[in-house]
Amino acid sequence: MIANAAREFPVARQPGAARGNMEAMFSLIREVYAQADAAFAEARHGEVRRQKMAEIAAKCLEQFQQHSGIGIVLTIAPTWKEQAFSPMVKVQLKHILQEALANVQRHAAATRVAVSLAVEDTYTHICIEDDGCGFCLSRVLLQFLRPSFPRHGLPTMRDRARAVGGTFRIESSPGHGTRIVVRVPLSGSR
Repeated sequence: MIANAAREFPVARQPGAARGNMEAMFSLIREVYAQADAAFAEARHGEVRRQKMAEIAAKCLEQFQQHSGIGIVLTIAPTWKEQAFSPMVKVQLKHILQEALANVQRHAAATRVAVSLAVEDTYTHICIEDDGCGFCLSRVLLQFLRPSFPRHGLPTMRDRARAVGGTFRIESSPGHGTRIVVRVPLSGSR
């Protein structure tokens, strides 16, 4: 996205704008490589290899509650069966959960966060829902298209879900909180 924007600026007429876009592109590339390296290292050597997904979710929520003071509810549906997820899938799901919780703390003004783990059809579902202020989803999604939009938060969660064959859906409206649903195929234990 940033690379395409950089191409649009003729260097001879607007060298400053082109240089700024190129710097932003290189910064993004460095960040993506650093995140990938960290995820691979965590999957290879981290404790995530030994933990079950429900344990990972419980630990993330406990740390979030201690740090934020926001109430938490973890629901593990009767349909939940601990899958033999690869370490990489668990790492990506853990980071999605952590980023969603960080967004709740930073933006939602929530008093409660509910996380549920379930299996439906051939998918594992992880749902993160808060009772916060919500936001205008269409306005935020339009910002994704801007080259200057920071590549953190929602776009990164979506990309992490896609990286392991999953999907990412978000629902929100002003005054009604936010709901994120991540679905990963049961066979997608890459």
